[in-house]
Amino acid sequence: MMSGSGSQLQLQDREKALVLGLWEKIAPQTETLGAEVLSRMIRVFPETRAYFGKLDMIPTSSDLQTQGGILLEALGDAIKNYVNLHELLTTLPELHMKTISVIHEHHMPVLLCIQIVLASHFPSDFNTKMNISWTKFLKEVADIISEHQNSSKSGECEPTPPDDSV
Repeated sequence: MMSGSGSQLQLQDREKALVLGLWEKIAPQTETLGAEVLSRMIRVFPETRAYFGKLDMIPTSSDLQTQGGILLEALGDAIKNYVNLHELLTTLPELHMKTISVIHEHHMPVLLCIQIVLASHFPSDFNTKMNISWTKFLKEVADIISEHQNSSKSGECEPTPPDDSV
């Protein structure tokens, strides 16, 4: 596993090339694909709906499109700036903990839904090697965010879950 911001990056060059290659196909569709990721996540894991507070997260909403686009754009930035991944992701833990209360244990639903959406939209590209590369990349992103969350906690309690009374 990874430890410390000086830890070695996990993707090999060929895996990074696979992720980047598919990213080029994803990039023009970030809002649409991202909305599908979030919509699927909320349907399959209804408890994740609470992360989005009062946002309108029905499948056709502009909030869902916007949040989905933000999610996938952040992943695009991460893969395009892979060599600086740790530095790039330093601001996300505060967003995750303070704004939307996502902690490491809750990353799995979105990671799973990202891969399902990519596999369904790019079936000829999303072979075993692509799947492994994306799994490693997404896990690495989640691990780095979690690592920064743990280091930024500095004695704080776990985040309070969002208000479910929406």
